[in-house]
Amino acid sequence: MTSTSTDTGLAFRVSRRVAVPAAEVWREMQRPGHLTECHPFCQRNEPERWPGVGSRDAVHYYNGKVIHRNFLTWEEGRGYLVYVTDERERRVLDAEFLVAPAPGDPRASIMTIRGSGVPSRILPDRVRRVMWQVAERALIERYFDAVIQGFEFHLTTGKTVGRSQFGWLPLFS
Repeated sequence: MTSTSTDTGLAFRVSRRVAVPAAEVWREMQRPGHLTECHPFCQRNEPERWPGVGSRDAVHYYNGKVIHRNFLTWEEGRGYLVYVTDERERRVLDAEFLVAPAPGDPRASIMTIRGSGVPSRILPDRVRRVMWQVAERALIERYFDAVIQGFEFHLTTGKTVGRSQFGWLPLFS
């Protein structure tokens, strides 16, 4: 699987070892509406079409914001590639969600989320890249790290992740 966006210079990558086997993580990743239990900034997750390529869901954040994940690829047991649109259906992010067995430990896995922001049409490219490097990339990486922590918490405890459980983030909490 590879990102569909061109090299925008707005790339990010978050990877974390999770104390849950990859098959278990994948079962959760493919369950419709799973973000409601796993995502620390998601109030509710509504599938519109599910599962597989062409899937689409709505992520309703606690702060009132709504985004849509549109699934471009779906590889059983491994992950999927999505493009994210905002309330106006503008593409704002491409992200690949992957899970793989942890080397040497069948009871653990590695979750990786990588992708790129889609350049703003409003701001000049140079300004957008500086903003990305100075602030936005770190924010997106903290956001996705909290999402991975939410998966691990939910899968190891059976409990729903609390609001902003792994830290408050200004755009999502």
